[in-house]
Amino acid sequence: MTQLAQSLFVTIGLARIARVIPNIADPTASPVKGALLELMLPGLHLLNAVAVLDEALADYVEVKSIPWPPKTKRDLFNRIDIVAKAVPDLDAQRLHQVRDLRNSIAHASDSQPSRPGRTLTWTALDDALVDIARVFVALGLIERIPSIVAFYERHPALFLDDLGPSGERMRHRHRVGAKIDDDVHIEFSHEIAYLPPSPR
Repeated sequence: MTQLAQSLFVTIGLARIARVIPNIADPTASPVKGALLELMLPGLHLLNAVAVLDEALADYVEVKSIPWPPKTKRDLFNRIDIVAKAVPDLDAQRLHQVRDLRNSIAHASDSQPSRPGRTLTWTALDDALVDIARVFVALGLIERIPSIVAFYERHPALFLDDLGPSGERMRHRHRVGAKIDDDVHIEFSHEIAYLPPSPR
């Protein structure tokens, strides 16, 4: 797997994990926290995904020695058009829509993140991720778009008669990550122990 493909898969995996995080059961669950995550996270992951796309297109231009038109700025807009001429399977129109979406988030002139056009839904992010992954297939960087799915597990342990190994009455192990074609690719885990009240 190339470094660019690895970057793409990690980017998609982290975006899918971020989508499930607000739904994870939390003893201190906050609807405000969930609402704020829904507002901020999709746009942040789109910025990262488009950066990976830009790097893939720039590398393709260099590796394939595609001539760069004189007096043409070396930016994402032109990279999309120039690579699309060399690779007919690239949907330049859709990639420009993804780029415009990125620009609406990254280059806004005000500080109102909830203004219409500034927020991004998880569905719109997923659509953009698939479009970017299709570019990787068209450029020959990956053979196909794998299934990348987030997962979450919680393993509670309750010690009724004796305390646990660290003197805890209860322990919860949380595990969250992403799988590529059923193989774990990204994984985070966290353990919380609940100790009995200390004697006075």
